[in-house]
Amino acid sequence: PVWVPSMSAPGIALDLDGKRIVKTEEGNYSRCVSTELGYRSPGKYIFAFAIEDSKQQAGIFLGVRTSRLRYSGDSTFLGQTADGWAYHLASGKTFHAGQESDYSDPAKSGDV
Repeated sequence: PVWVPSMSAPGIALDLDGKRIVKTEEGNYSRCVSTELGYRSPGKYIFAFAIEDSKQQAGIFLGVRTSRLRYSGDSTFLGQTADGWAYHLASGKTFHAGQESDYSDPAKSGDV
């Protein structure tokens, strides 16, 4: 995916023409970034992500959202509202509408 500034929460910087995300603020705050491109057709989609550098307990979530999700300066993450679903890499849990569920083992270095 290619990330765009208009779909980035405060505290996020983009480089490499939108292909790299850098958290620019101190503190343990959740921040979201998204693409403008949406998918409406039925079927299966595959997305690939590489996490180059992450601090322990970085709070990285991967997920999908509806077009109704709005970003703000609040510390929110995909899965906190009914407009997003997320997988939390450090815990292996999924989130939707503020509810968490066990899903898999936590992600680790080298996972694909």
